[in-house]
Amino acid sequence: MASGLGLSMVQRRGPERSDYREGKIIMADGKKQEIITFKVGGLLREALERLPNRSEFIRSAVLMALENACPLCNGTGCLTPEQRRHWDRFSQYHRVAKCRECRATHLVCSVEKETHE
Repeated sequence: MASGLGLSMVQRRGPERSDYREGKIIMADGKKQEIITFKVGGLLREALERLPNRSEFIRSAVLMALENACPLCNGTGCLTPEQRRHWDRFSQYHRVAKCRECRATHLVCSVEKETHE
């Protein structure tokens, strides 16, 4: 659908109805949701315009990205000096490996018997 744009579709059931009041969306469960806007380039805009429910797609993509962010760097791709110090200590007894079965990169403890390589 939007391949090459760094977005994936996740199906989630939303509320039965919503009501727009004073810049907030009142969901069927009574909770308010903030409205957030952002800028996009032309290709992404065109891809989003073809979607039947852009808001749900964007919510799902953002939630999935947040759920799958690196727990160490929180998705920034960089470590702070403090995080690097912790990583250096941790990596003395752990290494990064690639699973022979699924090819996923994962951490392996040097102390424990390796079972998923």
